[in-house]
Amino acid sequence: MLIGETNSGKTTVYEVLQKALTELRKLDSKDHKFQKVETYVMNPKSITMGELYGEVNNFTQEWQDGLAS
Repeated sequence: MLIGETNSGKTTVYEVLQKALTELRKLDSKDHKFQKVETYVMNPKSITMGELYGEVNNFTQEWQDGLAS
């Protein structure tokens, strides 16, 4: 997650990182840290925090994973 002021370069930062890691993977790097990266931009107002990160159900006390889990 990137947080910052408007026009501070958030989109550029994650696009450059994505392209660099993906390109290093294409070059057959021996380091397994370099993998193909796919990004998905989500509107944070479209889902709840629990749906995004996960939450405990108050009635059953069970953990429910979120999308980012």
